[in-house]
This record gives sequence, structure tokens and C-alpha cells, in this order.
Amino acid sequence: MRRKILVIDDQKDIRDVYLQILTKQKNTQTNALDLLENELFSDEKEDETTSEESTPQEEYYVDCASQGIEGVELVKKSLEEKNPYMVAFIDMRMPPGIDGKETAKRIREIDQDIEIVIVTAFSDHLCSEIIEYIGGPSKLLFLKKPFDVEEIKQLALNLTEKWILNKQNQEYVENLEKLVIERTKEIVEKNKTLERLSTIDLLTELNNTQKFYEELEKELERVKRLQRNGSIPKNLVLVAIDVDNLKYYNELFGHWNGDMILKTISQILKLSFRKTDTVARIGGDEFMAILPQTSLQEATEICNKLLNLIMGKFSFKDMVYLLDERRIEEIKQISGLKENDIIDVSITGALVEYKNESYPEKLVSKAMDYLKIAKSKGKNFFYIAKD
Repeated sequence: MRRKILVIDDQKDIRDVYLQILTKQKNTQTNALDLLENELFSDEKEDETTSEESTPQEEYYVDCASQGIEGVELVKKSLEEKNPYMVAFIDMRMPPGIDGKETAKRIREIDQDIEIVIVTAFSDHLCSEIIEYIGGPSKLLFLKKPFDVEEIKQLALNLTEKWILNKQNQEYVENLEKLVIERTKEIVEKNKTLERLSTIDLLTELNNTQKFYEELEKELERVKRLQRNGSIPKNLVLVAIDVDNLKYYNELFGHWNGDMILKTISQILKLSFRKTDTVARIGGDEFMAILPQTSLQEATEICNKLLNLIMGKFSFKDMVYLLDERRIEEIKQISGLKENDIIDVSITGALVEYKNESYPEKLVSKAMDYLKIAKSKGKNFFYIAKD
């Protein structure tokens, strides 16, 4: 990474010396600059070869500004171009413009990461006052004149290295935060999936028994609360449903076809009842539906439509689609069914209203009792409990 440095000083000769030290720029004024460098930066200049051997020369890109405002604008531009300065050497006195203290403050306000070196030959300002005024003490150093070449090199090297390490640390933390957010999101989604799986019947994708009782308890509590408040809510209706002759079809066509019947009926139930209703599979071929704020007449109309949707839904061809010819012939002989027959799959059910039952299980038991009565009276209809 190329190390970018900003020098802000009102004296051109000093700016040129910085360039010579940090970039090794040589020109026709080299001798004069060397003399100025000796005068300004050290009492006795070290041998150039020795200096270079003691401190390896890094590749720096150095911009210079003659006034504080110009330096502030360069910092703004560098940030806009997403190519910021790592270090700024700022002279304390730069008449007639703003001084180094004000320059550093404005730079710090727009760039919190830049390392600032205040360069001064005077002691008319307390360091503590300057630090308080500029802010960011961990990224602020003072350098008094005269100083030697090695001091500038070491500061440039160490501060740019510090800037790079801080950026790498920031990127690491940001990447870690992103990773944590992503992992957290994955965990939340997995937990939602697990929570959903814990409340559904895997075969039919309807609510399972646990979810059914949770929802029934909520609805009963809601009705009781309304009653306590003096309201007269619409009735809560519970529907118990049983698939007729499923055991026979399992044995005749195979359990996979019995599962297909259950899944198909479940989809019809899901589409037939309302979004506000709760439909659940509570046993092998038994289903329950909770219809909140529903009159018995409204529930009866919904269930009668359901009967028509299921009856005639399954054909002989559908049930033997995956079977071999030998097994198909056996089924025909056992059942008397023919190639184009419709399989007599139907449902039978019972509807009961909430009558101040004290707990959910009592209302469910009541519905199941009426379902037994319904099955004893025939098939493909819904028994309406009047008590």
C-alpha cells in the first residue's frame, strides 16, 4: 500500500526538504536543500548512506500545502476520492492564514483517522490546550524544531504503519460484525423453522395437536374475557372430521396412497376454511378446525361446501398409477373396482358450539363424542350438535 502524507507549511524551502526526505526527490537545488536541511532539522546531518541503512526508505506519496485552508481542502478531496492521507505534518505558525492548531482542528473534524503531527519551534501554546482544542489525542503528536532527518523518517514510517494497522483492525471488526449479523440472521431463521416444525404435522403441513390446543386455549380465553366484560361474542365452533374408510384404502392401495389421500384432503381443508380459522391434524385420519366468532349456521355452510369438494376427488387410475399390472389386477378382483371408477373417498364430521366448557379438553371430548355418533349414522355428512 502506498503511504500518503500531507505537509502543510507556509515556507517553500521547508516543504521541499520534506519532499527530499520522504521521496528522495533530487534536483538542481539539492545542495542548497541539504544545507537548509542541516540548518533546520539537525545540528549535524548524518551520512546519507548510514541514514538510509538505519531506516529503510518506504514509498510515500507526499502532497504539500502552503496554507491551512488549502490543506483542509486537500483532506476533503482525498476523502471524496476514497484515497485519504495517513499522516499530516502541520506547521504551527503559517501567517497570514489560520495557524496549525486551527488547521488541525478542522482536519480532525472531517477525518477522525488521520495521524497529525504539530510542528513548532515555539512554546507559546501549552500542549494540553492544543490537545483539548484539536481532539483525538491518540492520533496527535508534537515535534519541536530543530529535529533531524531520522526523526521525520521514523515518524512517517511509524505513523503510516499505525494508520494501516488501525484500518486493518477496523475492517476486521466490520467484517466480524457482518459475520455476526449474518450468523445471527441464520440462527433466527433456523429457530423460526424449528419453531414452525414443532407446531406442524410433517405429512399434511397442517397444525399439529400441540398447536391446535394452544390456539383453542387462546380462543376460549378470548371468549371468556368478552363475556366477563359484558359483551356477547359470536359463538366459537369446533369441527371434528374423520376420513371415511382410510384403513381400507391403505390396505388396498398401499400406505403411500393413503398418505396421498390425507395430504390432498388437508390441502382442501386449508383452502376451504378461512385464514382466521385453525385447522389441525390431531390423529391418523382425524382433523379438527377452530372457527372463532362464527355461528353454527355459518360453520355448517362452510362444512357442506367441503363435502362436495372432497367427494369424487380420487379416481382408480390415480390410486394405481405407480403399481404394476399384476397388483392392479389383484386390486380389481378384491375390490370389484374398474379402470374408470371414482374411489368413494369421503369425510364425516361433527360441529359443536362452545357452551362455557371450563377447559379445552372438555370441548374436544364433546366434539369427538358427536363425531362417533355421526359415523354411526352414516358417511359423507356433518352432524350438528344442538346441545
